Amino acid sequence: MKTYNISRVIFEIETSQGLADLIHVTRLSRYPPVLFLHGFGSNADVWFAHQNSLGNFFKNRHFDCWSLHLSNATVGNIQSLADEDLYSAISFIFDKTQQPVLLVTHSMGGIIARVLTSPHFEHSFSLAKLEAMVKGIVLLTVPHHGVDAGDIKKLEETAHQIRDYFKINKRISADFGLGFIQLLSESRLLAELNSPPALNPNIKWLNAIGKHDHVVPISSATFSPSEISASFFEQKSFDCDHMVYPFNSILQKITGRLSDIATIFSSSIRIYPAIHRAPEVGEWISEIFKE
Repeated sequence: MKTYNISRVIFEIETSQGLADLIHVTRLSRYPPVLFLHGFGSNADVWFAHQNSLGNFFKNRHFDCWSLHLSNATVGNIQSLADEDLYSAISFIFDKTQQPVLLVTHSMGGIIARVLTSPHFEHSFSLAKLEAMVKGIVLLTVPHHGVDAGDIKKLEETAHQIRDYFKINKRISADFGLGFIQLLSESRLLAELNSPPALNPNIKWLNAIGKHDHVVPISSATFSPSEISASFFEQKSFDCDHMVYPFNSILQKITGRLSDIATIFSSSIRIYPAIHRAPEVGEWISEIFKE
């Protein structure tokens, strides 16, 4: 265990892919525990990096906030990240608080959560035991049906370039084990995951879609009614993007100071908040899962 300050304690979880850090952001609280799970290439701090970040939304409302830093969110195998990193984190929090955990996930983190709870995969634990430890799962701009272009696809090409550089003769398939490859629409993992039932029917689910998502298409983030058999499922769209881009703050400063330019070009340069920095998303989640 590593202690950074009085309200931030990090517990190290050993996995086959390295160490996963489970960060406890608040002291133990009588309020329900919330575990935040980041996506591809991100980290546990993204949920608390800004005043309006979703983690701070729940922290300010006295929830017991935790955030998991995956052992390998770039090239880690998704099922291993699910059954080792995420399961260990949920078990740890449940044992410590004796309360079921509300899991809030973003992007690839949502796929990891779905794999963890899916009856389509073999697990080293009882699904019934896991279900008893989970209060509900929130999915924020998750590529449920995969992606075909954008940053993930470019990374696939990079993998092929690495293969060529090291003179690996065998063509790398869409399922050779790297997490980002498993997010492509043709991956076998997604095909198996989306077999009926697409979502564990014994868990309460929320699915949030970003109307202005530049990474995950709306069609990929959306479930059709025919795919859902869960006892509780709610789906909602928000005026949000997938993430905060490096140039967002610069554009916001320019448009804020040059009102005339902002008026003329508002439709083309409007910046939408990342889904995990939108207060209305927090309000929606807390309303559904209020005590």
